[in-house]
Amino acid sequence: MLCALLGGGWALADTGRSGGEPTAADRCDLPAFRASLLQAVNQARAEPRVCGSQPMAAAPPLRWERRLFAAARGHSADMARLDYMSHTGRDGRSVAQRVLAQGYPWSVVGENLAAGPLGVDEVVEGWLASPGHCINLMKRDFAEVAVACVQRDGTTWGRYWTMVLARE
Repeated sequence: MLCALLGGGWALADTGRSGGEPTAADRCDLPAFRASLLQAVNQARAEPRVCGSQPMAAAPPLRWERRLFAAARGHSADMARLDYMSHTGRDGRSVAQRVLAQGYPWSVVGENLAAGPLGVDEVVEGWLASPGHCINLMKRDFAEVAVACVQRDGTTWGRYWTMVLARE
Protein backbone atom coordinates (compact mmCIF):
# COMPACT_ATOMS: atom_id res chain seq x y z
CA MET A 1 0.00 0.00 0.00
CA LEU A 2 1.10 3.56 -0.66
CA CYS A 3 0.21 6.72 1.17
CA ALA A 4 -0.55 9.25 -1.53
CA LEU A 5 -1.38 12.91 -1.19
CA LEU A 6 -4.80 13.33 -2.75
CA GLY A 7 -6.70 16.60 -2.62
CA GLY A 8 -4.83 17.86 0.43
CA GLY A 9 -5.40 14.72 2.53
CA TRP A 10 -3.80 11.33 2.80
CA ALA A 11 -5.36 8.20 1.37
CA LEU A 12 -4.13 4.66 0.92
CA ALA A 13 -3.78 3.53 -2.64
CA ASP A 14 -2.60 0.15 -3.94
CA THR A 15 -0.29 0.63 -6.90
CA GLY A 16 -1.04 -2.86 -8.24
CA ARG A 17 2.34 -2.92 -9.99
CA SER A 18 4.49 -6.02 -10.10
CA GLY A 19 7.55 -4.31 -11.59
CA GLY A 20 8.09 -1.79 -8.83
CA GLU A 21 7.76 1.20 -11.15
CA PRO A 22 7.38 4.40 -9.11
CA THR A 23 4.12 6.31 -9.42
CA ALA A 24 3.94 10.10 -9.39
CA ALA A 25 3.31 9.99 -5.64
CA ASP A 26 6.49 8.06 -4.83
CA ARG A 27 8.86 9.73 -7.27
CA CYS A 28 8.14 13.35 -6.30
CA ASP A 29 6.85 13.97 -9.85
CA LEU A 30 10.41 13.76 -11.20
CA PRO A 31 10.56 12.61 -14.84
CA ALA A 32 12.25 9.30 -15.70
CA PHE A 33 12.76 8.73 -11.96
CA ARG A 34 13.77 5.06 -11.97
CA ALA A 35 16.04 5.33 -15.03
CA SER A 36 17.64 8.55 -13.76
CA LEU A 37 18.35 7.05 -10.35
CA LEU A 38 19.83 3.86 -11.72
CA GLN A 39 22.00 5.85 -14.11
CA ALA A 40 23.24 8.24 -11.39
CA VAL A 41 23.89 5.48 -8.84
CA ASN A 42 25.58 3.15 -11.31
CA GLN A 43 27.66 5.99 -12.75
CA ALA A 44 28.86 6.78 -9.21
CA ARG A 45 29.65 3.11 -8.57
CA ALA A 46 31.60 2.82 -11.83
CA GLU A 47 34.44 4.99 -10.48
CA PRO A 48 36.68 4.36 -7.48
CA ARG A 49 36.25 7.07 -4.87
CA VAL A 50 37.14 8.01 -1.33
CA CYS A 51 34.23 8.02 1.12
CA GLY A 52 35.39 10.16 4.02
CA SER A 53 38.85 8.69 4.49
CA GLN A 54 37.99 5.21 3.20
CA PRO A 55 39.04 4.34 -0.35
CA MET A 56 36.35 2.41 -2.20
CA ALA A 57 36.94 0.45 -5.38
CA ALA A 58 34.60 0.77 -8.33
CA ALA A 59 31.60 -1.52 -7.90
CA PRO A 60 29.37 -3.41 -10.34
CA PRO A 61 26.10 -1.81 -11.41
CA LEU A 62 22.98 -2.38 -9.34
CA ARG A 63 19.63 -3.70 -10.62
CA TRP A 64 16.25 -2.24 -9.63
CA GLU A 65 14.28 -4.58 -7.35
CA ARG A 66 10.52 -4.27 -6.83
CA ARG A 67 10.42 -5.64 -3.26
CA LEU A 68 13.15 -3.23 -2.19
CA PHE A 69 11.11 -0.49 -3.83
CA ALA A 70 8.05 -1.48 -1.80
CA ALA A 71 10.12 -1.23 1.41
CA ALA A 72 11.59 2.14 0.37
CA ARG A 73 8.21 3.52 -0.70
CA GLY A 74 6.57 2.51 2.56
CA HIS A 75 9.28 4.09 4.69
CA SER A 76 9.37 7.35 2.70
CA ALA A 77 5.57 7.59 2.88
CA ASP A 78 5.62 7.01 6.65
CA MET A 79 8.32 9.64 7.18
CA ALA A 80 6.42 12.14 5.02
CA ARG A 81 3.09 11.43 6.69
CA LEU A 82 4.49 11.71 10.22
CA ASP A 83 7.16 14.35 9.40
CA TYR A 84 10.28 12.64 10.77
CA MET A 85 13.66 11.31 9.58
CA SER A 86 14.98 8.05 11.01
CA HIS A 87 16.20 4.64 9.94
CA THR A 88 13.80 3.25 12.55
CA GLY A 89 10.16 3.49 11.51
CA ARG A 90 7.56 4.82 13.89
CA ASP A 91 6.40 1.19 14.17
CA GLY A 92 9.88 0.30 15.50
CA ARG A 93 10.95 -1.65 12.42
CA SER A 94 14.41 -1.43 10.86
CA VAL A 95 15.26 -1.58 7.17
CA ALA A 96 16.05 -5.29 7.60
CA GLN A 97 12.57 -5.93 8.98
CA ARG A 98 10.87 -3.79 6.31
CA VAL A 99 12.68 -5.66 3.53
CA LEU A 100 11.86 -9.08 5.02
CA ALA A 101 8.20 -8.02 5.27
CA GLN A 102 8.23 -7.53 1.47
CA GLY A 103 9.36 -11.14 0.97
CA TYR A 104 13.01 -10.38 0.16
CA PRO A 105 15.29 -12.85 1.98
CA TRP A 106 18.37 -10.62 2.19
CA SER A 107 21.91 -11.71 3.02
CA VAL A 108 23.07 -8.09 3.24
CA VAL A 109 20.93 -4.95 3.40
CA GLY A 110 21.51 -1.23 3.80
CA GLU A 111 19.61 2.02 3.66
CA ASN A 112 20.37 5.63 2.79
CA LEU A 113 17.94 8.40 3.72
CA ALA A 114 17.72 12.01 2.67
CA ALA A 115 15.29 14.81 3.32
CA GLY A 116 14.81 17.90 1.22
CA PRO A 117 16.75 17.37 -2.04
CA LEU A 118 14.70 18.43 -5.03
CA GLY A 119 16.16 16.08 -7.63
CA VAL A 120 18.02 12.87 -8.38
CA ASP A 121 21.42 14.48 -8.94
CA GLU A 122 21.15 16.48 -5.74
CA VAL A 123 20.23 13.47 -3.59
CA VAL A 124 22.95 11.23 -5.07
CA GLU A 125 25.56 14.00 -4.68
CA GLY A 126 24.49 14.39 -1.06
CA TRP A 127 24.85 10.67 -0.39
CA LEU A 128 28.30 10.68 -2.02
CA ALA A 129 29.38 13.66 0.12
CA SER A 130 28.43 11.84 3.35
CA PRO A 131 31.02 9.19 4.30
CA GLY A 132 28.57 6.58 5.65
CA HIS A 133 26.07 7.01 2.83
CA CYS A 134 28.88 6.96 0.26
CA ILE A 135 30.27 3.70 1.68
CA ASN A 136 26.79 2.16 1.49
CA LEU A 137 26.34 3.30 -2.10
CA MET A 138 29.76 1.91 -3.10
CA LYS A 139 29.63 -1.46 -1.30
CA ARG A 140 30.35 -4.30 -3.68
CA ASP A 141 28.21 -6.60 -1.50
CA PHE A 142 25.01 -5.04 -2.83
CA ALA A 143 23.46 -6.26 -6.09
CA GLU A 144 20.03 -4.60 -6.09
CA VAL A 145 18.58 -1.22 -5.23
CA ALA A 146 15.41 0.83 -5.18
CA VAL A 147 14.72 4.42 -4.21
CA ALA A 148 11.48 6.18 -3.34
CA CYS A 149 10.83 9.88 -2.88
CA VAL A 150 7.60 11.05 -1.28
CA GLN A 151 6.69 14.72 -1.17
CA ARG A 152 4.39 16.28 1.37
CA ASP A 153 3.94 20.03 1.52
CA GLY A 154 3.83 21.64 4.95
CA THR A 155 6.36 19.22 6.47
CA THR A 156 9.82 20.03 7.81
CA TRP A 157 11.71 18.84 4.70
CA GLY A 158 9.08 18.49 1.98
CA ARG A 159 10.69 15.50 0.26
CA TYR A 160 11.61 12.24 1.97
CA TRP A 161 14.01 9.89 0.17
CA THR A 162 14.73 6.25 0.99
CA MET A 163 17.30 4.12 -0.85
CA VAL A 164 17.37 0.42 -0.02
CA LEU A 165 20.35 -1.66 -1.18
CA ALA A 166 20.56 -5.43 -0.75
CA ARG A 167 21.54 -8.86 -1.99
CA GLU A 168 19.52 -12.03 -1.52
